[in-house]
Amino acid sequence: MRTSRQMIVEALVALVAIMVLILLTMAGVMRSRQAAKSLICSENLLHVGRMLQAYTQTNHDFIPPSSMQLHSTRTSKTGRYTYADALVESNLGIRPIPPAMASVNNQRAIAREFGLWFRCPSATRPVTNPFGVTYACNPNAFWRVPARNNKANDHPGELLDQMRDIPRPAGVIAVGDANQNAQGDSCPAFDWRRYGLLDDSFEPTRRIPIGGTGGLGNKDGMAVIGPGDSGLRYRHISNVIGTPGANVLFFDGHVTQIQVNHLRQMDIAASY
Repeated sequence: MRTSRQMIVEALVALVAIMVLILLTMAGVMRSRQAAKSLICSENLLHVGRMLQAYTQTNHDFIPPSSMQLHSTRTSKTGRYTYADALVESNLGIRPIPPAMASVNNQRAIAREFGLWFRCPSATRPVTNPFGVTYACNPNAFWRVPARNNKANDHPGELLDQMRDIPRPAGVIAVGDANQNAQGDSCPAFDWRRYGLLDDSFEPTRRIPIGGTGGLGNKDGMAVIGPGDSGLRYRHISNVIGTPGANVLFFDGHVTQIQVNHLRQMDIAASY
């Protein structure tokens, strides 16, 4: 006959087993949710890739600028126009204009496209701007067009690249997960410019560091995203257990996940 002490021990063992099963189930559910969000993010970037292909086909193979200032003759105002604005408006058949200056109906259509395709579901901060994004583009291909009154030009020669100017479209990142500021927005372009220069310091397989100035701050919630902060955001759990990864779109249209500490100079150098 079992004693009361034995019955208590058996009950405790059963309770511990049940708790372990619950924890394992919860961990499995969390991993499934993370995997589902990563899949949605990948599908978003695939759609962005299709929009980019359509844009270049419509615009004589030119890649849109990462950012530029556009002037509206209707409102006599000037506003920032980004690569995401260009892709969305081209896809909708809307003439190039900063979204905030568009008609009310066009603003609604543009905001809907941004909400559908340009925000990662794993982003840590909610996007408060209806035209805000959580993805950034590669500044070595999506060049910034300087303002007319700004004589400084970071990009000597041609202002914009064409798709044919990228010799390795399957090996160069176009768009990817990016850091967010306090309002949930990401900078239009990553801070990768100096790593894409084909000078004496260029080493194709050299890995780009995570922290500090240079484009991989990997932190969210700053008041302003600026130089040194607009980096690749490793917000997904990759296939390697416990290793965070970032989803990225390449210029040939495929999407993959880059694990933390695995971004190389050759992945961002558009002219290599």
